[in-house]
Amino acid sequence: MKKLNTYLLVLMGVFALTWSACTDSYDYDPAEEIAGAQVYFSTAMPSQVNLAKNATSFDVTVSRINTTEALTVNLTTTDKSGLFTIPTTANFATGAETIKLSIGYDPDKLEYDDFKAITIAIADANLTTPYGTSTYSFKAGIPAPWTSLGNAIFSDAFLFEKTYQVELQQNDLDPTMYRLVDPYSQGLEAEGLSTHGDQSPYLTFQILKAGDMINKVKITTDGLVHFDAYCTGFYNTSNDYNKNVDAHHPSDFTNFQAESFWMYSTVKAYTKEGKPAIVQLAPYYYMDGLGGWDYSQKDGVVRIAFPGIVLTDYTAEVAYIGRYTDVSNKNYAIAKVTLGEDVESAKIALVSGEDIEAAAKGIIDGSIKSEELTENGTITFPCDEGGVYSFVVVTYGSGEAQENASVTFNFSTGGSPFDDLLQGTSIDDYVGNWLIPAATSSASGNLAASVKKVDNQTLVVKGLLGEDGYDDTFYLDYDKETGWIILAPQDVEPYDGYDAVLALINSSAGKLTTKEYFVGGLTKDGKLTFLNAESNTVEWDSFGYCAITDKGASLYSPYCKLIWSSVKKQSAEMNTKLLKGFSMQPLQMNKKTFSTAKNIKVAQTIDGVMVK
Repeated sequence: MKKLNTYLLVLMGVFALTWSACTDSYDYDPAEEIAGAQVYFSTAMPSQVNLAKNATSFDVTVSRINTTEALTVNLTTTDKSGLFTIPTTANFATGAETIKLSIGYDPDKLEYDDFKAITIAIADANLTTPYGTSTYSFKAGIPAPWTSLGNAIFSDAFLFEKTYQVELQQNDLDPTMYRLVDPYSQGLEAEGLSTHGDQSPYLTFQILKAGDMINKVKITTDGLVHFDAYCTGFYNTSNDYNKNVDAHHPSDFTNFQAESFWMYSTVKAYTKEGKPAIVQLAPYYYMDGLGGWDYSQKDGVVRIAFPGIVLTDYTAEVAYIGRYTDVSNKNYAIAKVTLGEDVESAKIALVSGEDIEAAAKGIIDGSIKSEELTENGTITFPCDEGGVYSFVVVTYGSGEAQENASVTFNFSTGGSPFDDLLQGTSIDDYVGNWLIPAATSSASGNLAASVKKVDNQTLVVKGLLGEDGYDDTFYLDYDKETGWIILAPQDVEPYDGYDAVLALINSSAGKLTTKEYFVGGLTKDGKLTFLNAESNTVEWDSFGYCAITDKGASLYSPYCKLIWSSVKKQSAEMNTKLLKGFSMQPLQMNKKTFSTAKNIKVAQTIDGVMVK
């Protein structure tokens, strides 16, 4: 599906330039003829010259326009390294347009990837030309040799929905060093992300062993991965930030100078021969001078499956969606779990505090009580006291534990909007016709839709848009433990040739999300009321249908509100009246603009001092 991105509409004026004259003849002075040899350096010559380890010289071309006579041209040179032998004259034969300067070097004295600055200039200004450059400045050095291993499968879950085939190279001199060639350009273009083309040409990483050093810290764990800071190329225009988003290893920041902060950048799987098969990186995404997003303690952010390796998805997502109190006045915390495609089973536990690693180990060795899951859904845990808690999930596949996911939250046993939702409501009580308050930019009213039961865990909503020939179906998930339902973003039928989604919306800000959701239930007065899940980062006030156009996300429905009323009969005429004349409206995608207050950390609230 095409990615949702910020949609900017720019109105540009069109101006006509006119010119007129009242005479047909003009006087002019011819350009003065340029004398001399007119010696120059071609502007097409490279700014970096890659030298060979098995050579001792390279050539620089000097050109001239006037070739009638033999000519010796004096040169001035600058080479602070003192490692190059550079001629001080260029000697042209009669009729010769170019001469090659042979610059000598000793390859044994040059370090790999250490490029030295050199400048060559024509000493006599009378021999130059205004139509060419009289100075050539460049860098010369021997690049470290790399061997292509083929195409790896690359993904960055922070930016991209899809995976991409990207060339992976291994350093011939240090086989622990690898690099991806231009890993971000494909995704930026394919998924419609804003960019100024500043993405780094390489993503370079090194697989470490116990005893290696990072910032003078000796690590104790085999298989950790360090990577050089790089620019993703994503240019964040939200909130007028107008900054590139870079990716850093957490060791680049002064607050993360311990091995415990580096454990999520690691080799996730090895081949039978002991070679790396899957590597994951856990970057701190950062906008210079502003702040960023700390993904350094998360699994599955950047994943690299080496050539020939099938990338498996053993990830999980877990969210705290709220609390409910049963008729016996017992409190429960509710988790929503989404399992990766290759997860065979998972275990989840509710633990006090936020020591995720200890909890995951306890789940695996059985010292912490957990519940087993084999499919996506919600699960509740008794929780009688307020405080800081974490849901921790461990996924399993191929007979062993694979990855873990967690969410930490503040649990309160006091009053909550969820207290107004009736508990234990049967799925059948949601079946019927409902009036849904809705609004456009110029009108408001009610839409009618029918809710029917699909199975014991699913409800289907139809008829909300009432448009002939368009299937506006979307689904609600039912949780039998609480009796509540979940309205989550989802794919819907394409609209006008574009992919489309049902999304949560903040109508006042004109933003949407496809990552958060509503929790709904019946109230005492029979209303079907939807609330923001406890883990939502924005107060979403409505939902709607959005098309993913070439210019971004556009709403093609009214803003549908969150308190529904039961009605005996659905009225298609009512829907038609409100929808008449409605036109698509651009929205901002919250995942792409990253403008959520809880997600963005400004420079004053993080210690963003670089230590490299």
